[in-house]
Amino acid sequence: MQLYQITHHIVDVARNQIIRDQGSVDEVIQTLPPKTIQVLTEFAKSQGQVVSHDQLMNVVWQNTVVSPNSIQRCITQLRKALADDSKQQRIIKTHAKQGYSLEVPVKIIQNSTQTSDQLPTEHLGSVKQNISPSNKTIIEEEHEPVHIPNVTLKNQKTNATTRIMSLVSLLILVIVTYSYFSPTPRDFNFNTLTPITSSDNLERNASFSPDGKFVLFHRYDGLCDNNIWTKELATGREYKLTKTYGFYSDHSFTQNGDKLAFMAKVSCGQKKEQKKKNACWNLMTLDFAKALKEPQKPELIVSCDQGALSRPIWLNNGNIVALNKQDSRWQLVKFMPGAPSYVPLYTSSDKNYYHLMYLNKREKLVALAVNSLNEHVIDLISPKGQLLSSHVIERPNVISPYLFLDPVIDPQQEQLLFSTGKRLFSLSIEGKIAQVSTLSHNYLANIKMNETGSEIVTVQGFIDTDIAKVNLEIFDPNQKPHPIQNQNIKFNQVRQPYPSFARSIAEDYDAKFQPKGTLIAFISTRSGTSQIWIKNNNKLTQLTNFPIDTIISSFSWAPSGASIMLTANSELFNVLLDKSISKIAMKFAVLNLFQWQEDNTLLISVRQASLPQLITYNLTSHESTILIDDETHGAAQFGLDQLLYIDKNYKLWITTENKTQQIEKLKIQLGSKRFIFENGNVFGINKHKQLWSYTPKTDVFQILGTMDNYTSFISDIRGSELLLTQVIMAKKEVVVLSNKGN
Repeated sequence: MQLYQITHHIVDVARNQIIRDQGSVDEVIQTLPPKTIQVLTEFAKSQGQVVSHDQLMNVVWQNTVVSPNSIQRCITQLRKALADDSKQQRIIKTHAKQGYSLEVPVKIIQNSTQTSDQLPTEHLGSVKQNISPSNKTIIEEEHEPVHIPNVTLKNQKTNATTRIMSLVSLLILVIVTYSYFSPTPRDFNFNTLTPITSSDNLERNASFSPDGKFVLFHRYDGLCDNNIWTKELATGREYKLTKTYGFYSDHSFTQNGDKLAFMAKVSCGQKKEQKKKNACWNLMTLDFAKALKEPQKPELIVSCDQGALSRPIWLNNGNIVALNKQDSRWQLVKFMPGAPSYVPLYTSSDKNYYHLMYLNKREKLVALAVNSLNEHVIDLISPKGQLLSSHVIERPNVISPYLFLDPVIDPQQEQLLFSTGKRLFSLSIEGKIAQVSTLSHNYLANIKMNETGSEIVTVQGFIDTDIAKVNLEIFDPNQKPHPIQNQNIKFNQVRQPYPSFARSIAEDYDAKFQPKGTLIAFISTRSGTSQIWIKNNNKLTQLTNFPIDTIISSFSWAPSGASIMLTANSELFNVLLDKSISKIAMKFAVLNLFQWQEDNTLLISVRQASLPQLITYNLTSHESTILIDDETHGAAQFGLDQLLYIDKNYKLWITTENKTQQIEKLKIQLGSKRFIFENGNVFGINKHKQLWSYTPKTDVFQILGTMDNYTSFISDIRGSELLLTQVIMAKKEVVVLSNKGN
């Protein structure tokens, strides 16, 4: 049995995989240890019958000494893979002191290679009939014997033997040659996890050095300032590479591993004058060899005064290629050693690039972009700026057509790899995507590989956030604000500043009151994936049931309170309170939903023709109006064509009577980078964790009180009741995943 089906699971014995809901949007590929698949196959061969412990040990672990709980471990893995409850035992049933049985039907899709004694009965019957004694007699009677000299018979036998031996030798040669030259199947079962760091700090942007001897990462002092560190895997010794705190981005090595290139921003703790001067990303380099001996100050290569920069890649010839933003469009530019500025490498009037990689062996650049049709494309570009190939990326149904991909080069094959959180996919240069495995660990998005492709380094962890409903009367307007330097979140420490209204150890956030009702909706990952939940007094109900790797970025109640509109993986959905759901067909990516207004109009940020915009979209007429032709992080409409919005630099603006201006009294008040608008008033939190309100009509600003340091943001207000999101615990650590056997 090589391929068979149990319930809605396909068991692929050759690949040691169980595939759930194959071909559907919920398809999940699970790779299990070979012994576990063998145990399931033994059950399938004896479906409905009890398979004893001794039989399993003799067949699966023949001539092998194993621990007594080996079978139980396999049963646990199988029940998890088949979604079988250990108490109900609907699929695999335990028979005390006897063994186990498979309780559901088995459908064989492909059997093992069949030999002559394994042929179906009808074929065996025809073979036996031709060689029966009666037929043999008839044949001898019908044909007279032919007399051939003995020497001729001997020569014929010798020649026949020689030919057979030659054919056998040729067949063996072909098999050996194919086995030698054919590629070994790629093992994407990264099932062994090794922790690399264990500090109380937040750590991000992990990657391997080119020789695989070091793991680099950024260690944060809070949520902004960080230093670049590295750990030598052989000795376990850590080295601080940068001399001073900054805000450092992802990094790229030279091929020999001597130097790093990365983007850097001013430290969050610097004075206002310094911060204003260096508020954008600059291209920096660092001597890695020197930094291993003593922390170094990064060297400025190009200032961001020449345009926003991103994704620096070091080429084999010593040049650096990066993405450069000009007039809202990202293109490729090149930096040469000693040159005062960059030179354009490749530009396209039809594409906006967002990701850049380098194939070292082929010395070719791989760039991902969004074109004017909102299609994602993959381009192969030479170091001289010649476009070698361009393909539209073909996505399976399980991946949103608007999701930005963040792949890495697979060193073992001519392809890229990326994770959507729980699933690992391959992406070819021709734009083909295929799922290669399902990751068995926590949500893993930003992955990097070592030089052989046998290990993945990433950051694993979680942030435990809860929702609190508090009364505004508990805050004291005269309480002193918190100093900014004392507001850093301490990782691996549990706190609960305000009583949580629906405590869990997952992420619960962004709660909102139901208009004209008593319900509260919020986003939660408590069921394993981002979903909308409803709180009705003390009763909790999961409203949505999106598949794994879904990320809900925002939602809004309908003005009537009868349904919820949400954005999930850049697509728009409407969910009724009876859990029925419908997708709103859009021709562009929906990034955030800010408001659902009384006239059935949505206020949303989108990406059209690869460019960000703030628009209104009427659900009845399907007409849209562009309000802001740029990136926005928050918005609200009120009164007669009045608009509040947060721009790409997190500044708050107001538009009234075709006049747009920054609100003077709120210039330094947008600490949480978001606001709420309710009954003509604006509410927010500043960097000192002070809760404030502002009335645009009267230009009145007031401080309402000081909130706890661990308050993340406020999400809604009704009367004197406030909904907020607070951090309970945060844990992030660098880990390495390898595909070592079980």
